[in-house]
Amino acid sequence: MRRHWPLLVAAGCSFDPAGVARRDAGSVIVIDAGPMHHLATLPLGAGAGLMTSSPAGIACGALCGADFPAGTRVTLTAGADTGSVFVGWGGGCTGDQVCEVTLDGDLTVTGAFAPRESHLWSRELGGAENDQGNDLAVAPNGDLFVTGATTDESNLGAGPMSGSGGLDIFVSRWSAAGDELWTRRFGGPADDVGVSLVTTADGDVVMVGYFNGPIDFGQGTVGGYGSFDACLIRLAGDDGHTKWARVIGGGLVDLGLGVALAPNGDMLATGYFEGGVFLGDAAPRGGFGGADIWLTRVSADDGRQIWSKVIGNVGDDIGRSVAVTADGDVLIAGQFSLSVDFGGAVLTSAGGYDTYLARYSGDGATLRWARRFGSAGGEIPLDLAADGDRPVMAGIFDFAIDLGAGGKATAGSYDAFIDRYRDR
Repeated sequence: MRRHWPLLVAAGCSFDPAGVARRDAGSVIVIDAGPMHHLATLPLGAGAGLMTSSPAGIACGALCGADFPAGTRVTLTAGADTGSVFVGWGGGCTGDQVCEVTLDGDLTVTGAFAPRESHLWSRELGGAENDQGNDLAVAPNGDLFVTGATTDESNLGAGPMSGSGGLDIFVSRWSAAGDELWTRRFGGPADDVGVSLVTTADGDVVMVGYFNGPIDFGQGTVGGYGSFDACLIRLAGDDGHTKWARVIGGGLVDLGLGVALAPNGDMLATGYFEGGVFLGDAAPRGGFGGADIWLTRVSADDGRQIWSKVIGNVGDDIGRSVAVTADGDVLIAGQFSLSVDFGGAVLTSAGGYDTYLARYSGDGATLRWARRFGSAGGEIPLDLAADGDRPVMAGIFDFAIDLGAGGKATAGSYDAFIDRYRDR
């Protein structure tokens, strides 16, 4: 609803805004200040907090509001009470604890508060077939990105979406309050899977995964090199459109499994290949036998290769996860059988698959160190992070494992492990 409020100005004052109707009312000039719009704030959830506005007018923890001139840009700030947390905005306002709206009409903005350490929200994604949620990452403003694989007619938040056959890659963005903002789906006639993702400082998201056969990543159909090929895709954070897409592969099975962000914005990615692999060079890189590790650094701007490495030996060697330390070094973790050569250190398995953890310089030229963790059973790392310069790794093991503080036996079959290391 538009409202017109009179602005009173003492007679004799020289206030004559262009286009504003005015009339003489004796000793006072009455000037029509123009249309007004009402902005209301409504707290939601089981928590408590205060919402305030600038320009002033709103400062309350219950439903309240104020009138502002049309076109006013109002900044809203949410502050949670002790024992509560602010979850997120709704009603056309986005941001972390601060958001801005321009009043082109009456508007109600919601702010959700929740008790600390309480369940905030849950969403079920999928359909009648098998669907996967494989990784998530947090955007700079608190939104969530999710990737995985989905089947035909699965509901990913905005109703059923038609598939292309088999599994399709999906990437979706959700607000901190649990509202779907957008979803992108990429698929061909066979199985295509989104495995891991990372957010950039400017709010974009980069996903690594794999596909089989012709697929359109938003910039035209690509065919791949053979069976499964790895893909690395950067999507715009605001609407999910594709900024660039890279294909990494050869004639056999080639998967993308891990991705990380370097301090300067470059992307590090890893996975494994069989036979040979195109990593951005004119010719494919050869392998060593069985499955071998690929590790690459690409430009944030266009995905072009900056440097790449192939790592392996006669057994099967897998690149599972990659991370970047505070000083820019590259950490990589995965599993290997028999032995693996990191270009300065050869590790030998104690039996089955063993876990490795290695550190390279940021330019990929220097191996800082490489370590093995394993026993006669199997050990597989599933994720890796950098706490400053210290690696943190989690995974599963069978039988027993020595992570550096003495051997640990499983309580039954496979057990989980988590370990934090010094920088060497």
